[in-house]
Amino acid sequence: LFIRNLFSFNYKFMKNVFYILISIAFIVLAIIFISKKNSIKLDNNTHKKLILATQKVKSNDKYDTIITPKDYDCKEDFHRYSNYQKRFNLYISTFYEIDEAIKTPNNDSIAILRPYYSTLGATNCLPNREYEWLLLAKKDNDEAKYKIYKQVLYSVGYHSVHSLSTYENGFIINVDMSGNNYFGSKIYVNSQYCIDSIHIESWGHHQYEKTYKYKNFSLDNFTYHHIDNLRKKNDKMDNIRRKKEGLPIL
Repeated sequence: LFIRNLFSFNYKFMKNVFYILISIAFIVLAIIFISKKNSIKLDNNTHKKLILATQKVKSNDKYDTIITPKDYDCKEDFHRYSNYQKRFNLYISTFYEIDEAIKTPNNDSIAILRPYYSTLGATNCLPNREYEWLLLAKKDNDEAKYKIYKQVLYSVGYHSVHSLSTYENGFIINVDMSGNNYFGSKIYVNSQYCIDSIHIESWGHHQYEKTYKYKNFSLDNFTYHHIDNLRKKNDKMDNIRRKKEGLPIL
């Protein structure tokens, strides 16, 4: 009787374990199916034709494409950047991760695209040079109209943190710089993609806060070097102030 009860218990236990394993297998298969649905593998002939980042993909969708930089080559991570994800009516190479995306009050889509390797611990296959973080601006009322800004954002090598927020019918690019002294900037961009103002502030050795206003300053003509120049200019002015007050100069 004891042996029969033990056998019955083991049979029920193994049956429950079997059902649990089957359930886990179904969940894993569902996750794989969903992830593949959001990732699009283009055929070899199409991939070879993607010479320019804005060249049309030969597909029924006729979406534009943002591709992996042509000089990036890491065989170890090829599976990481050889696919495409469909976002904002575009095919975007999985070389780029969507770091942040917002909708403006004007219903435009604004997104930060960063290279996948910039995530800490994402890979050991690091490039010989830093690739730009991209700012994507996509007009909501026109499926084909979008812009890519390549030098508006700092690269990861600058130890900066970017974020986006809304502003009237436009958006704000927020940048916080790490280091011994805090430095931050806010770039106010209107619905015509022109910069209305830039606010900078520094707390640490240099202490100042200032806002610069502009007219017809297109985002096309802006690079992060503009922020660097404003910082140098204000650091210099702050050193003059500190010298007059008998404070140490950096």
